[in-house]
Amino acid sequence: MIGAMSCCTTSNVCGLSAAGLGITECLPLDAPGAEDASCPGVAIAGLIQLPGCCAPDGTCGALDSLVGLGCAKIATGTNGETVSCTP
Repeated sequence: MIGAMSCCTTSNVCGLSAAGLGITECLPLDAPGAEDASCPGVAIAGLIQLPGCCAPDGTCGALDSLVGLGCAKIATGTNGETVSCTP
């Protein structure tokens, strides 16, 4: 249903893409980061709402436990831009 497929990231790490959720790039599995209220959540394909999270590099992502991405580097700004946070 979500079209999750295994893939290799640009840094040659195993990951997933999920075209059914609008995630077309290959994202690594179990990306570190914790839920953070200062980071905006992300709605994927109008079906799933993921809470915001802060990655160790100080950028916001979306915390995914559905397919195992962890703190996924999905653009979270209103215009698709990266948002900063304090890890």
